[in-house]
Amino acid sequence: MCSDFGLPKLAVPEESWHRVARAWLQKTVPPGNIQRWVDFHNHPTSQMHPERWGSAALEWRIPILGCPLAQAYVDEHFRNLWNWGGDFWTSPESPLMQLAISELSFLRRLAAFSGALIAVREIRKTIDSKKVLELRRGLGEGVLNFAYTTTLYSRVSVPQKCRLQQWSRSDSSPITVAVLNSGWLLIACACALLPAEEWNRFLSRLPHSVEKDLGQRNFSSEDSQLAWWCLRELVRVTVQEKGDEHVQIS
Repeated sequence: MCSDFGLPKLAVPEESWHRVARAWLQKTVPPGNIQRWVDFHNHPTSQMHPERWGSAALEWRIPILGCPLAQAYVDEHFRNLWNWGGDFWTSPESPLMQLAISELSFLRRLAAFSGALIAVREIRKTIDSKKVLELRRGLGEGVLNFAYTTTLYSRVSVPQKCRLQQWSRSDSSPITVAVLNSGWLLIACACALLPAEEWNRFLSRLPHSVEKDLGQRNFSSEDSQLAWWCLRELVRVTVQEKGDEHVQIS
């Protein structure tokens, strides 16, 4: 049985994420060609842009897996997320690693799930209670609670080595950095679900200045709605993929 996001639900409370994740990752994935790749050797704010992504052969695996940003993402969202120990993900030749990176739609499901949960939590930190209600109406009644409880349980977070510490524009406040960090996962880790023009819109809507006191400054309604739209689109795409054959956990 799968959740709306494609991740298997726990059959019983005692069932571990280790077993569930392993069964999900072993699901048969239809063969397909890698259509997009990310050059992780560039600055994160540059690598996010879809114009920097293109078609590539399977050789894309080596430069991605060999850089610190990709290693941090793999460590956080595969090994640490489900408490997998040892050198399970450290080798590109690992059968499970090969499976995880061999098909765009398969990796996208996993990345989009984590990215959507992180974005809900990060955006929630920057808005007031009135906008929380608006967010709840826009995303659906259960999304906020689902994201909150799941991120608490699985310790999902933006990997420290992947965090943006500053923004090149005049505004480098903690709020802006938080949104950029969630955006980095939503876009860079979800394989170009947004077209280039929407990414440019996202950048253009970032506030030019914010107060140092986070409790006295909120994004405008348009800024918030755009961020929420990005998340809603991500959720919509992942929910559409739930038509795949469900994983049977024995």
